[in-house]
Amino acid sequence: MTATATYGFSAIERLSKLAVPLMLLILLAGVWQVTRQYSWLDLWTAQPGSHTSGLKFGGAVSVIVGSFMVGVTILPDISRFIHRQQGIYAAAFGSFGSAFPLILIVAGLPALMSGEPDLVKSMMASGLGVPALVMMVFASWTTNTSNLYSCSLSLSQVFGSLKHAHAALISGTLGTVVALAGIRDYLIDFLILLGIFIPPIAGVYVVHHWLAHSLHKPIPAYAGITAWLCGTSLSWAALQGYWTATSVPALDALFCAMLVYAGFIKALALRHR
Repeated sequence: MTATATYGFSAIERLSKLAVPLMLLILLAGVWQVTRQYSWLDLWTAQPGSHTSGLKFGGAVSVIVGSFMVGVTILPDISRFIHRQQGIYAAAFGSFGSAFPLILIVAGLPALMSGEPDLVKSMMASGLGVPALVMMVFASWTTNTSNLYSCSLSLSQVFGSLKHAHAALISGTLGTVVALAGIRDYLIDFLILLGIFIPPIAGVYVVHHWLAHSLHKPIPAYAGITAWLCGTSLSWAALQGYWTATSVPALDALFCAMLVYAGFIKALALRHR
């Protein structure tokens, strides 16, 4: 995975062209096996098993958001290779707006009906043990390589003298150490934290895109940092049940950061008039 990231975006593109269609076929095979064993009425009326975490709806949404919000936030790393703006819209809405929810449903059906939260085990229960293992290998490979690529770009920006390949190697080594230390045992907690800390960054991005041009001057770094801190604080308070505006902590964080950052830009614009 680290070796793939060191070669850059071209290697990721080749890997994705091979892995994504294969993973989709395996997931569809799992759905086909489930529909052979259960009727559509059984699927529609199925109840969650005993492995639920006890999170309320808003917290559960934040966990799902945390699982892919990093990908949304670092989308500019990938979309810069798209030459037309319409292509960026199609990629964003096609992946996060339609394909991702569909894949969640498809991947969740075997787990829902088998009562087994582990995707590989639920696929094994459907008679697709080896294909499920292959799918998980490719899923981990594509996801980790993409994350390493984005991480190496960020490190190269922070440390100007650090080459992309070296940054990917450092990131991959640290990621391997953390994985071996057992971070998987705290996956849900980690996703909850991502749902708190990452959405405010996306909120700052959105407002900066739409309003920064009105200022005609660089926006101080403290504006974005303050907006991020406000968003994460409100999201944490919502997760603890103290207060919420939307019932979804991740959305609270996103909207709070957007409002605070927009307020900074408007205040700076008035000051410089």
